[in-house]
Amino acid sequence: MKTNPHTVGCLLLGITATLTAPARAQDSIEEVTVTAQRRAENVQTVPMSISVLDASQLEQRAVQSFADYGTRIPNLGFSYGGVGMANSRSIAIRGVSGFNTTGFYLDDTPIPESIDPRIVDIERIEVLRGPQGTLYGARSEGGTVRLITEQPKDTFGIRTHVGVSDTWNTTEPNYVADAAINVPLIPDRLALRVVGLYDSEAGFFRRSYPSTPTGTDFHTVENVAANRTTGGSIALAWKVNDDFTVTPRMLYQKTGTNGFPYSDHTTYSIPPPQTAPQLNLDPNNFVQQRLYNIPEGGHDEWKLYSLTLSYHTDFGDFVSSSSYFDRDIFEVEDISDYGNQLFGKAFYNPVGGGSTTHQFVQEVRFASNFSAPVQFIGGFYYEHSTGSPLYQPPVIDVGINEYFGGTAENPAPGTNPLNPDEITASRQTETTSEPALYGEVSYQITQPLKLTVGARLYRSKNTSGDYQEGIVDGGARIVDPTETLIQSGVNPKAELDYQLTGDKMVYASASKGFRPGGFHLSVPVAFGCNDSLAELGVSEEQARHYKSDSLWNYEVGAKTSWLDRRLTVNGAAYYIDWKNLQQDILLPCGFSYIGNVGSAKSEGFEFETHARPLPQLDLSAGVGYTHAVITSSNATSPQQPGSPVYQVPDWTGNVTATHTQPLPGTFSLVSTLTYAYVGESKSANNDPFNPRDRQPYSLIDARCALTWAQYQLALVGKNLTNKHANLSDSVPEGAEVVGRPRIVTNQPRTIGLDFIATF
Repeated sequence: MKTNPHTVGCLLLGITATLTAPARAQDSIEEVTVTAQRRAENVQTVPMSISVLDASQLEQRAVQSFADYGTRIPNLGFSYGGVGMANSRSIAIRGVSGFNTTGFYLDDTPIPESIDPRIVDIERIEVLRGPQGTLYGARSEGGTVRLITEQPKDTFGIRTHVGVSDTWNTTEPNYVADAAINVPLIPDRLALRVVGLYDSEAGFFRRSYPSTPTGTDFHTVENVAANRTTGGSIALAWKVNDDFTVTPRMLYQKTGTNGFPYSDHTTYSIPPPQTAPQLNLDPNNFVQQRLYNIPEGGHDEWKLYSLTLSYHTDFGDFVSSSSYFDRDIFEVEDISDYGNQLFGKAFYNPVGGGSTTHQFVQEVRFASNFSAPVQFIGGFYYEHSTGSPLYQPPVIDVGINEYFGGTAENPAPGTNPLNPDEITASRQTETTSEPALYGEVSYQITQPLKLTVGARLYRSKNTSGDYQEGIVDGGARIVDPTETLIQSGVNPKAELDYQLTGDKMVYASASKGFRPGGFHLSVPVAFGCNDSLAELGVSEEQARHYKSDSLWNYEVGAKTSWLDRRLTVNGAAYYIDWKNLQQDILLPCGFSYIGNVGSAKSEGFEFETHARPLPQLDLSAGVGYTHAVITSSNATSPQQPGSPVYQVPDWTGNVTATHTQPLPGTFSLVSTLTYAYVGESKSANNDPFNPRDRQPYSLIDARCALTWAQYQLALVGKNLTNKHANLSDSVPEGAEVVGRPRIVTNQPRTIGLDFIATF
């Protein structure tokens, strides 16, 4: 079903048309407080394009994971472009796509954008559009997503939630249970908050395999791509005195999967074809047909330890935020079919790969509360992280050396002489440090007119060393010496806003964002790769590292409230000039590297509205449009001027209606209907020179809750039209099998019951 994106605009206008009744105080839209500018402010007074989902909206829309809110933010897109599943999701805001272009924060801590914290005990989600290079630094080039958690409070409280549901094409139900308890240990001085969660989602795929690789009697494994998430957090809030608060916290989450949500090409067969057929990229095949019964999947486990010190004075607030983040990923993928296609022989071939991340962040900042027309926010930031992507243990195909005519004493040419049956093994160790100083000063020129200027001074140091070996890497071990890349610069910002009335504001801003550079494994000299590099005029050393890219964002916008705050209408238009793009360069030899080539532009708008036409009816809607294209390139670039930036939907839109119907006694019926639209885009994960179409898709969710006293019993339906969306073609551990792209897809239609109790 292809939805006309202009329908969303018509629905927005329809909301406004209903607001004709006289205003009453209880009809007003509640004020939403955000900390996007590192101080608590009404979102309607912040001169920035921001989408916010508060706790009540998250509950009414049954938001549990990134997929539940990532499709409902104007001008936010996402895809899965990395190797594997757990570490492959990237977020694009306003057409700025690619890894490390969007900042992702859990409270004050930056964490990888591929992480999916379950939406449990979350106070609100803030999505900041446009570069946040001044206050949030690197990796907030296109914008920032912030998850703000509930903090320990001085009152006792318990919230529990359990649910059961059924997903189309599964053989088992889904289960979810989570709870949060808040206990004041010492009145007005010490409070404890404990959260726990369990989420089990059934697999909607099946694996089919023959008794022998050439057999015709197939067996089936059910419940493939099921996942189970467990986790929790514990936090203390120690109020040393009325002005000084200490908050330590530990948060943990682990997700284990027994497969990947990858839909095969519909007509794929065994053995696979040698030439690519006409590909059907709609993810409608939920049987993964394989040569062997090799379970795929793995785990993603992470921990976040943080310590926040907050000190309040009459002239401002001091905050110290310290955190340590630890993540471990390991996944197994079946590449037997690729080996069969490459060598003409069926080898039993699971590939293991993963990564570890250790990150320490320290930030100290001050936000003023002066009585003068001048306000200031500034601080010091330091980050130190280490990471190790790897193929471990080595991938072994027993018999591959013999297949190529080698023996133990005389290994075949092109094999690793120390391990002739080794297909590949690699390890890369990276260490990054980034100190930065930042500040923003605002000056109230006149009562309605305010000027804000800011800058961030940063220095990024990246050190890397690695090795690779095996047949696909040219044979013997290749060791890259440890090298260091140092980059420094300034990210400026200027913004002018004018308060037309007490509840209507216009603003204009210009801001710079950047993405740091880095290293990757060397391109092997085997298979003609050295000749391919020479033809491009690129040396082996140049192909090993890439530098930062940067952009300027120019924006005008307005934030307005109408009819005694029963209606808010916010909008922004922007133009982005993006230079020195980091792009994946695919060589004819089959290997690739990241290079800084070309430039791009992105232009578009966002429009959001929220209305309370009747006390019982709450309406919200948003629409975004992005036109992101390459503007210049060179001989090494896979994209020519005028081609679209990959993984960026053109239109995004959403409409949500919540109706509350009072019933006899203390009962009420709260019904929510949500519609989301994500437009078409291009994916080039497996061949940058021949991008594939990602068709537009729309999702419809509904929740109907019977509420009484402290309880809710809700009927929840997600993806009611059972839309199978193309979330991008996956990047395999080996290489894509000819004729069988694997398409990442969403959870099919799911219907269930939720019960919530709050005390």
